[in-house]
Amino acid sequence: MNRLIYFSPVVIPIPRTDIYKRLGYRQGITRVSSGRIKDTNRIIKEAAALIKLKAMACILTIRKVEPPRIYLSQSIAFNSRQVCDFLKGYSEVLFMGVTAGRKITQAIGKELKNNRFNEAVIMDAVASEMVDSSLGWVMRQMAKKLKNEKKTLSDRRFSAGYADFTLDNQRTIYRLLQLKRLGVSINKGFILIPEKSVTALSGIKVN
Repeated sequence: MNRLIYFSPVVIPIPRTDIYKRLGYRQGITRVSSGRIKDTNRIIKEAAALIKLKAMACILTIRKVEPPRIYLSQSIAFNSRQVCDFLKGYSEVLFMGVTAGRKITQAIGKELKNNRFNEAVIMDAVASEMVDSSLGWVMRQMAKKLKNEKKTLSDRRFSAGYADFTLDNQRTIYRLLQLKRLGVSINKGFILIPEKSVTALSGIKVN
């Protein structure tokens, strides 16, 4: 399955528990006033309203593995022993890309410019956790499709920039997923723009 799958919109519940964890809140340990919680929840809601989640996915076949090199369909290859180990026993690879859109990053920038650091930190946490949750959502959707084909998707994922899977591999993934269609660009440092945009891969095996 080399065709692209487009998800828009990606609709998920606000992951409040994870957002609070990212902000350093520990249930039963961290003491926060009711007023502070009310303000935080307001900002979380405002930030979530600015986030427009979209995603792309694509599946490639694993042609050959010669560590540290792994060869895929569409003449794509990666040089990473960690990825070779991660995909050991799998026959295909699911690539995913998700973005929260530009409005939320613009809002965070505005808060920072106006020295409203608390608001900026909360908004950043909301965007980060919603994007992360969206990758999980895409994986669940794809797992359902694959189940009908008697295939299983790994519950783990791997991203460029982790271990020896260097960040420059992001450009290949960016092109493969055609993330430009989501309004995402990539700079010379292989960073996706807007900032709250991520990619990942996961393994697929035949049952």
